[in-house]
Amino acid sequence: MHSEALVSDVELLRLATARTGDDSNIHSTNASYDRAHWTYRCCITGLCCSYIAGIACAVLASGVLGHSENHDGGVYQWARMHTWPHINISPTLGEVVPLAVNVVVTALIEAMGLIHATTLRWALGRRLTFNSNLRLFASARGSLALGPVANAIHAGLLVLTYTSTSLLFPISPSPDFCEINPVGSDIADCDGLVYLSPPAMGCLAAALFGQAVLATWQMISVKVPTWSASPLDTAWASVERGILVRNPGRCMSSVHDSSVPTTDRGFLAKKKQGSAWSAHKQVRRIVYYVVLVTVGCIVWFLVLYAVIKAKTKYFATEEPCNGCGTYEGPNWNLIPDAGQVPTSTSVIVEYSAKMHVGLFIIIYIFQAFLTMALCCAELVMNLSRDEVSWRKCNSRTPYMARPSAVLRAMLSWSAVALFILKAVLHWLFGKGMAYAYNWGIFLRTPQLLYLAFGSVLLATLVVVVAFQRPKGPQPATYGHLQTLVDLVDEWHLMMFWGDKGLSGISDVGDARHAGTSGLPLGDIVTEAHYLGKAR
Repeated sequence: MHSEALVSDVELLRLATARTGDDSNIHSTNASYDRAHWTYRCCITGLCCSYIAGIACAVLASGVLGHSENHDGGVYQWARMHTWPHINISPTLGEVVPLAVNVVVTALIEAMGLIHATTLRWALGRRLTFNSNLRLFASARGSLALGPVANAIHAGLLVLTYTSTSLLFPISPSPDFCEINPVGSDIADCDGLVYLSPPAMGCLAAALFGQAVLATWQMISVKVPTWSASPLDTAWASVERGILVRNPGRCMSSVHDSSVPTTDRGFLAKKKQGSAWSAHKQVRRIVYYVVLVTVGCIVWFLVLYAVIKAKTKYFATEEPCNGCGTYEGPNWNLIPDAGQVPTSTSVIVEYSAKMHVGLFIIIYIFQAFLTMALCCAELVMNLSRDEVSWRKCNSRTPYMARPSAVLRAMLSWSAVALFILKAVLHWLFGKGMAYAYNWGIFLRTPQLLYLAFGSVLLATLVVVVAFQRPKGPQPATYGHLQTLVDLVDEWHLMMFWGDKGLSGISDVGDARHAGTSGLPLGDIVTEAHYLGKAR
């Protein structure tokens, strides 16, 4: 009974998507590609929220800045020091709140990033090769909104966003810390309180609002035929718009065979497909860069830990500071708690209002390496997701053919893992390289250690996904549009890929044909040559 019901459902689907013509062995249906209106509405919603968040941060920053005061430094005659508003929350909560802010900010950035990626896809025109692109490093000719200058501004604003969240809630050292390490305690606050930074709030407002303006400009300047993130819809739309044309005789060729010329014998089916590493040259560059950033995080921790150990051992004096502004504390908790035993820290730049911009720039530069690594990792995850969308066609039962871009990302374990890593690693960076209120930059070795652990997880994720090899004879595409167009000979919203019998080419009698249909197809004959079907 179950199989009869399944066949009945598929037959109804077949009748609903009847063919309407034949052109070079390509059959389309009455229904066209998915325009993804729901995804478009999600993009608009995210864009509006970004505008609201940017304006709200600007209003809050201006209001807070108007009530902020400065006071003179102490015996060292330092420049005037800020008096920022105090937030009535515990130091522990003050350390966790930036993580929640990062989650919200990451969600807004993902919405604007989807707009950027979709408009770039269609602005590239005939230069579009893969469905997914390295959006901050790919530019469209003749488009100011998607040109190299706009991309550079977008990348700068992206880094500025996460730099601002790292500096948004500075915490002054606790009295316990100042008793042990009194350097600067006579001129700076030692109350363990959480403060709100008006400059960081203003920078966050500018970053979110700036990215929203860029996304709006991109939406206005590019005509988008479909907001679907599926490579099948992109390929289908490219065929209908005349951008791509199907090449006969390549019904079993993968993206790895794209440079292999078509032969009279066709292609043999493979039991295992190639990886994204060998399919896309930018994947190799991304893997190298992410691994390099990971090694940098590990070296950063090791060098700082060695410096603190050396200064404590060889330069210790009778003074409580244990030598030159360093302190080796016993607290290695994940969340620093200023109210208890202080963490291991090193004060590398003590505070001066004249140096405030310099401190911000230092943190911005360090932050940029991590942010770019996480941004570049998107391409590897997107290529994997594109391949999963195509491999769903090798099914014997109906499936969710066209989920929205948001649902598609939520159903992808690699996309969810990367989203979590974006929020958590930026938060750990802000804890490892923290601005202590009116003191300076504190480098916390425990949090830098956990940042190194997190970067190892990121590198592992990128390497595993990049080297993953799909099983089965279905040719791998990784969203390579010309390969998809060559493999699909019938376009349906729900497609099934498989064997379609002998090719019918008289001089190659044993060659077979693989393609797509609105109904489940047979299994691939592994020992046969696949050439396609006669016109």
